[in-house]
Amino acid sequence: CIYCYENGMEIRTMTHETADQVVEFIKRTRRNGEITLMWFGGEPLAAAGTISRICRRLNDEGIPFHSKIITNATLLTPELAFEAKNNWHLEYAQVSVDGDRAAYMDRKQYINPNTHNYEAMMNAVGFLLDEGIEVCLRCNYDRENMDGLREFLDDVHSRFGSSEKLSLYFGLLFQELENESCIELHKEIGEYKDYASLL
Repeated sequence: CIYCYENGMEIRTMTHETADQVVEFIKRTRRNGEITLMWFGGEPLAAAGTISRICRRLNDEGIPFHSKIITNATLLTPELAFEAKNNWHLEYAQVSVDGDRAAYMDRKQYINPNTHNYEAMMNAVGFLLDEGIEVCLRCNYDRENMDGLREFLDDVHSRFGSSEKLSLYFGLLFQELENESCIELHKEIGEYKDYASLL
């Protein structure tokens, strides 16, 4: 994606006034019972302060809720994972990955690759799991990164073992859907699915 915090891209977030209006809208329109909030973007962690503001107000209003997030996770810290668990009531995080370390770093063009990188993403998965948050890794694949997928799966297993809170699935990148080799890629990924199930 080109809209997270890559070089030359401006990070724009909701104003406090808009965030407060979101809370008022939820108060006016919600039904009985717990609501679910889905944080996605762009990169929602670029607006973690806004998420915290909305969730804090919902907590103050006594509105029961839980949340989910789709993220690349590289902005996540142990402190933010704690905040997500206890203030955002985060129960589930889908973390987008582009294969092994080499493929991941080759594809990303973050403003600060020393901070936002493969290791930061993998550490973030650990922070989420430490808080008891369910994590699903969405491993994007295409013809270019297939060769590194086994190494990636080995790395996931060596770091997190067989955590009950961790799952993984493979997502074919959209541009591959236009290629005639799409069917072959679907067949090839079956080998990696089988391998992942053995870990």
